[in-house]
Amino acid sequence: MPGDVEKEGVQIHVTGYASLAAFIASDPDHSTAIYHQFDELSARNLLYLQSELAELKARQYELDQEDLKGDLEDKRRAKDWKVLSDRASSGDFNAKKRLDLVHEIRSKLKEYSMSERAFQ
Repeated sequence: MPGDVEKEGVQIHVTGYASLAAFIASDPDHSTAIYHQFDELSARNLLYLQSELAELKARQYELDQEDLKGDLEDKRRAKDWKVLSDRASSGDFNAKKRLDLVHEIRSKLKEYSMSERAFQ
């Protein structure tokens, strides 16, 4: 009934996830929190990520070995971020390949770190 003081400020939720979430959130001691951990799936995901990172590491090592055999410019590219970045931007295929790998490793490590923290 409109204007009923007891009903003011009360939110009505659709039955299902919305009402269950509202109920769980309103529990002050959180004794109704019923979240499945998915430990086995989380562990498997971490193992997959570790395998992917191991492959990326192997690719990085192969590129490092190529740089060892390369000329002076290749060696500069291997130790100077600006040289690597500039050469990749100017169309140097080998520099772009290395820079792409750096970004792929960075992204995968971030994903791994987030998954690892969530699993603990």
